[in-house]
Amino acid sequence: MEKLLAGVDLGGTKLSVGLVKPDGTILDKIIVYDHVGKEEDFIVNYITQLVRKVISANNLKESHLEGIGVGFPGHVRYRDGYTITTSNLKGFKNFPLRDSLSKNFSVPVRLDNDANAQAFCEFKCGAGRGYDDLIFLTISSGIGAGIIINRKIYRGMTGTAGEFGHTIIDPRSDYICTCGNRGCLMGCACGLTMPQMFRKKTEDGIKTTLPLPADFDFSKVDGKLIKQGLEINDPVSKAIVT
Repeated sequence: MEKLLAGVDLGGTKLSVGLVKPDGTILDKIIVYDHVGKEEDFIVNYITQLVRKVISANNLKESHLEGIGVGFPGHVRYRDGYTITTSNLKGFKNFPLRDSLSKNFSVPVRLDNDANAQAFCEFKCGAGRGYDDLIFLTISSGIGAGIIINRKIYRGMTGTAGEFGHTIIDPRSDYICTCGNRGCLMGCACGLTMPQMFRKKTEDGIKTTLPLPADFDFSKVDGKLIKQGLEINDPVSKAIVT
């Protein structure tokens, strides 16, 4: 049997663990959302449990794996597997995530920025096959890019070459980014900003036609709710995306 890979996408709102063939075919995956707000040690143990769960669910053992890859939503020091900083998760400042996970497995663990990992996957297995250079954009809970130049991931001097989501595009913006700055691209356009955008539009007097309770918790606003609003021509949802 050919060796398989385990892929971990650690996001600001979603944690995905997949069992993958070398050609990129996903055999199985688990998606959870209850890691948000948890400390580093909890997430390390949770990832370990989920990797073992997806292996056992397919009647396999860890020995069937060639390695485990982890995508992280923030600045990663690739050479030694440290997470330097992230505004999408609690903690993870100068944290040895790669080695913390490696202690729980007998196969190699690799850690990279999530956009870099996705760019490399497209380069090897997807839309980027056959090209020497590409840029992969990720627009989800956050915003970033993975860059391939001459068939290699381009990281830049500080390892943050694709981290353009925190470029300030409007210093007078009403919206505060998850990093704490005002006017970042992420603070104006990503999923994590939707709750404050929705609240601000309603405070400005725009009436929503969504059937929300009077004590609605704005932190629950997400892409699904905005999509639902657009389908019924909700003024607030339309104002957010235009």
